[in-house]
Amino acid sequence: MNEQWEIVPEKSKEYLLEIKDPDGWYYAQVKWDGCVQYFRYYNTPMGVDIENDKDCDYIHICSVDEEIARLQALKRMAYKYFEQYGRADHNWEPDVVESTLFQAAGMFEINESRWADKHDEYIADALKEEL
Repeated sequence: MNEQWEIVPEKSKEYLLEIKDPDGWYYAQVKWDGCVQYFRYYNTPMGVDIENDKDCDYIHICSVDEEIARLQALKRMAYKYFEQYGRADHNWEPDVVESTLFQAAGMFEINESRWADKHDEYIADALKEEL
């Protein structure tokens, strides 16, 4: 069983998966085509106080893989930026999930020197082309 998500069976259909985290802070609707409506609650967990249920962040994502890759590239870029000013006093974790762009590229091996820097350059170039 997944510790971070539970299926909401009464709202899930053949073409739509409704899913929430067990603590009620996150909720998502995932369509068969990969689109995701993602909700994050911040005053109280969903359902605890109905008045607070409207207080949430919402984002519509059409490519979860692309969104993860973009966020991981953003994190690496921010880390490098702050590191150059001696602000490496934070506890940043390595990438939680390998980006699909990295997997698709298949061009950098862990043993290669400066592989992470080359990975960042590849993602930055790929993102510039898309914009």
